[in-house]
Amino acid sequence: MRSAMWTVLAVLGGCAASPPPARQWLSLPLPKPLPLDSPVHAATPPAATRVLVVRRVGIPEYLQTDKVRYRQADTLLAQWPHTVWAERLELGLTDHLVMRLRLALPGWTVCERSCPAQASSTTLNVDFAPLDHVRADGVLRAQAHWLLSGKGAHANTPGTTTDAVAVRPDSPEGQAKALAQVLDHLASDIAATLQNRP
Repeated sequence: MRSAMWTVLAVLGGCAASPPPARQWLSLPLPKPLPLDSPVHAATPPAATRVLVVRRVGIPEYLQTDKVRYRQADTLLAQWPHTVWAERLELGLTDHLVMRLRLALPGWTVCERSCPAQASSTTLNVDFAPLDHVRADGVLRAQAHWLLSGKGAHANTPGTTTDAVAVRPDSPEGQAKALAQVLDHLASDIAATLQNRP
């Protein structure tokens, strides 16, 4: 009798327990369109269509997961509870970089998966190392090493974009916003380099 009573109490206690928090799906914020009077819009004549093929962005292996991770200490990583990336981070970074480059390079065809076959296309490779939200400092530290390759006088043009962006608020959403700012700076550097090439 006593064991039956404990069983009933255990079942009732289990029913009274609150359900686990719902999982949140995090994505990078979309880029803001440039104003029509921006000098970027006049940089390249629309008739001079050129093709930029963007390869998948490389990121450190410890970020190749759906978990939203940050650096808790020099050698210790942690992750935000109940929050995951809506898509693999390297895919999201690539898609959002393509969006930003399309805004920054009017008159260009910027593509990743379905690119027109043109011998005159330029290829972009980007690798991030590091790409760390250092939570104790409230900063996202990033360094992107990139390479534009093609044919002609400027066959290979390397570049590096280094960033330290404040993460505000201290949340997964703040981390995603900081990543978007890193992509904004990277797209701006790449677009400026391409526009200065003959």
